[in-house]
Amino acid sequence: MTKLTDPQRSFLVSLLNGATERNQSSVIGNTLNKKGLCNYSYPERRWHITQSGIEQIKGDKA
Repeated sequence: MTKLTDPQRSFLVSLLNGATERNQSSVIGNTLNKKGLCNYSYPERRWHITQSGIEQIKGDKA
């Protein structure tokens, strides 16, 4: 499990809560994508949190 910065954690939590982040060139989104914590859907033009991202958030709360 990797250590997330506060903005990265906030980004994942907002995705989990259903926020629609439409900025496909988002540095945070791209960084988290490389870590396997979220994916960008081009047809939907939005980010989606992965199961690994959900587990990362739950692990941070513990």
